[in-house]
Amino acid sequence: MAEAEKDLAQTTRQPRDLPPIINLSEAEGYSFEVSSAGLKPDFHAKLENVIAKQIAAIVAKYDVDVVEVIGHTDEQRLSRQSNMDYVFGRVLSGDEDVSKMEPGDNAGLGLARAISVVSVLKKIPELEHLNILPMSGGQLILPDDRLTNGVQSGDAPARRRIEIRVRKSKQKLADEGNQEDN
Repeated sequence: MAEAEKDLAQTTRQPRDLPPIINLSEAEGYSFEVSSAGLKPDFHAKLENVIAKQIAAIVAKYDVDVVEVIGHTDEQRLSRQSNMDYVFGRVLSGDEDVSKMEPGDNAGLGLARAISVVSVLKKIPELEHLNILPMSGGQLILPDDRLTNGVQSGDAPARRRIEIRVRKSKQKLADEGNQEDN
């Protein structure tokens, strides 16, 4: 098999049972301060306890090593100067508080909220061996996994959510492929 075909086979191989997606919707009480990435105390506590245990169980069951935290927003407009390019690294390292992030748009707000969640999860000993990545879906993806048409503006708590997905890293997939070849 050509090298490119082998790489494609390794990257497209999917287990029969995919890991579940953890959906933390504002409509279900997983909320942030309005227009900010600040976690409300209840949400923070659930992340440290219930959600961390749920992630650890999924990681063990599916033998994965990457956790993707995706922040989604609704289409309420933000219009301010962003400092995300300068602050996000210091927030993730713990040198700066989440409240210092000022996103300028919904994509930035989704990312800031994902960073807020990641900063909590990275401090949990059972998860410290994982690569936990913040991402933004912004206002683009509806809860039913469809792209928005851009005209659903207004207050939509079900759209403001964090999704947590787990997967295997490219290195882990390559290692497993090498074990199968032997």
